[in-house]
Amino acid sequence: MHATSEPPGAGGQENPLPLPLPRCDGNGASTTLADSPVRGETGDVAPYTGRVVVGTCRFELLLEGNRSLKGKRSVVVPVIAQLRRRFHVAAAEVDAQDDHARAIVGFAVVANEVAHASRMVEAVMAWVDTAAEAPLGGCEVEYLHVF
Repeated sequence: MHATSEPPGAGGQENPLPLPLPRCDGNGASTTLADSPVRGETGDVAPYTGRVVVGTCRFELLLEGNRSLKGKRSVVVPVIAQLRRRFHVAAAEVDAQDDHARAIVGFAVVANEVAHASRMVEAVMAWVDTAAEAPLGGCEVEYLHVF
């Protein structure tokens, strides 16, 4: 299994937004997102209260018995392609590109709250742990409050 850190802001803690946020109206004039109408599910207009949370994860695949970079590529490329296709995440091999015995893959998810980003990261890692053709060596997870 893999280890993850406790997501910051979990347990209902609020991350204060510095509102109003400046926004350009296209003519160079600045307005605020707090003043912008946002349509809700029922069609009512509510003020902008969104957050941007980025969940990042870096994990290691152990390529036991692999003796070439070509063999590594045959495992890593399909994993990255499936992450992008199944989970709609940004993913890439981020380290140890010249090491044929292991691969370090990173991915990022974007959500409006930490709990949702955490569920997305956990779903991706559960898939990697069971479906990848190489055993999972470990992972690191971090949650960033961008705005």
